[in-house]
Amino acid sequence: MTGQKENSDPLEARKRRLIYRATHRGTFEADIILGNFANLYVSKMTHSEIEEFEHIMDLADTDLMLWLTGFEPIPKNVNSSLFQLLYQFAQKNKINKH
Repeated sequence: MTGQKENSDPLEARKRRLIYRATHRGTFEADIILGNFANLYVSKMTHSEIEEFEHIMDLADTDLMLWLTGFEPIPKNVNSSLFQLLYQFAQKNKINKH
């Protein structure tokens, strides 16, 4: 019965969907950065952080990667404490260190 209860928890289902979305973005770089971040942090996120990360996942990969790599400044309407955590994670885990 415990397995059924875990499967019916809406927050846990949202977390699983977020991890899937983060690891299946469509671009290799976004899959790696967002997927690794999600695998590390989503399980610990609060309800409001889950909502915020869902919003981040709705953004275009091209914009996200420009902001996360520092090629363009992060817009004020996106720049939150969670996005800053994601940004710091991306900076520490760069794919291309040219």
